[in-house]
Amino acid sequence: MVAALMLVTPLAIGISASIDGRMRADIRSVLVSIAAMSGLVVAIFAIPRWGLPGFALAQAVQQAVVIGGGWLILRRHVAGLGWLPTQWRHAIFKSTTGYALRLNVIGALGLLLEPLTKYCINLSGGTAAVGIYELAARLAIQVRSLVISATTPLIPAFAMAKASSDPYFVTLLHRAQRYANFAALTVALITLFAAPLMCLVMLDHVSEEVLRFNALLALGWSVNLFSLPLYLAAQGQGLLRWNMLSHASIGIVIAAATIFLMPQFGSQGVVIGVAAGLIVGNVVTIAGNATTFAVRPAIARELPAMLALGLIIAAACGAMWAEAGQIAHIFDIWFPL
Repeated sequence: MVAALMLVTPLAIGISASIDGRMRADIRSVLVSIAAMSGLVVAIFAIPRWGLPGFALAQAVQQAVVIGGGWLILRRHVAGLGWLPTQWRHAIFKSTTGYALRLNVIGALGLLLEPLTKYCINLSGGTAAVGIYELAARLAIQVRSLVISATTPLIPAFAMAKASSDPYFVTLLHRAQRYANFAALTVALITLFAAPLMCLVMLDHVSEEVLRFNALLALGWSVNLFSLPLYLAAQGQGLLRWNMLSHASIGIVIAAATIFLMPQFGSQGVVIGVAAGLIVGNVVTIAGNATTFAVRPAIARELPAMLALGLIIAAACGAMWAEAGQIAHIFDIWFPL
């Protein structure tokens, strides 16, 4: 069943991306929601009866709904598309395979971020520190994922531009950057304000360590959103060098923080490295892709807003980090055990 999931999941992702490519992200969202509900219904009945295989069955049903429903949708929007793929073209296969390999390299670098971080934290603080990091990171990442999901349809929109000199490309980049700026501040504030409530729900008290970790990660993940438009533009145009380098730079900064900061600051030094790595990756993505697409003047016009919002985010996260102990104490008074 797991092997089958490994085969059908990329198909489901590809079909979903194809619907986005037809600029119908609304239909794709409805389809994915229906598929998730179908998987949930199967899980309710299958897991109590078969255990873990029941969960795999629910996942398979969810992906099957995406594949079947998505293909039916594509047949209505793509002329000449039959019930099964029947034609194979070497040029298209070569182009898409090379693009997929580059994307997989980026995906692999992204996947290495969490294990590398947790390994470094475990070296200094043990499994307890890893648990605190997981709790703090999950909040920031989940809030940020809402922005990523909402902006994913920009990839085919950027791909439609013939070149970065296309006025459509520059206009789309400007609008996306304004949205990313607003989203970065929103993600930071939501993450900071939700952290004490999350502690109360998950831990029955507000943890000073969780608040400090959360403040650092909110800073890193929210500031990293400033580079999202250029990151998606590079993905849409198939120019992925700077995206790969940004992920690599995050890992390098985390490793450096482990070496130089962990001896003095312990596991918190590693988390400082994560936040710093995300900010460095943000700079690498913006600077590199702005040069590649020859849009440095357009980005320069957006820079004052990004710097101002970055300072506001840094101030809010810094205040949370500095006052984490006092905030935890206040909540302990308001919500005693």
